[in-house]
Amino acid sequence: ADFLTWFEGETITPRPQIEESSPEGVTLHFNALGPAPHRIALYVTARQVGIFHTALTLDGTPLPARFTVLP
Repeated sequence: ADFLTWFEGETITPRPQIEESSPEGVTLHFNALGPAPHRIALYVTARQVGIFHTALTLDGTPLPARFTVLP
């Protein structure tokens, strides 16, 4: 939920098969056909300037992420 305070989602490529909202955030499910690596591109626009810390979860494993937004 904090991510959407800082960023506005524009597009996701490829489109997720399923999108689920919860109080903890949004879960996106993608079909990973074919050999690895698989790529997902999230295009976002920052709503404010600063340093934002969060975790992105991949297959149930939280991965720390830090975004620095400059003016």
